[in-house]
Amino acid sequence: MTCYVDDITFSGAALSKQFLYEVKKIIHRNGLSYHKEMSYDKEDAKLVTGVIVKGDGMKVPNKLMKSIYEGFQKVGRLSQEELRSLAGKCNAAAQIEDRYLHLARRARKLSQAAK
Repeated sequence: MTCYVDDITFSGAALSKQFLYEVKKIIHRNGLSYHKEMSYDKEDAKLVTGVIVKGDGMKVPNKLMKSIYEGFQKVGRLSQEELRSLAGKCNAAAQIEDRYLHLARRARKLSQAAK
């Protein structure tokens, strides 16, 4: 089990439908609710807290990659707030995959230059 803020993830070969049913009962019994439930096969890529988990590695989700790409395409027309947002997205991607570090540095410089 992993927990990050309000996301709980269970994984493992012994995970059963009965176990998940018991977890749901505990959630409801304590007056809580949940809004999303996902189930994946062992071989599937899994979206967990904004990160794609596949095998033993992590990948940046396509949606985030696309947003970063589109941000850099219109970088000359972005407001300071939009540049900060782009820098934040690049920093998030760089925490998942090192290959985004150079974009994070570039976006930070652009954001700081716009001040």
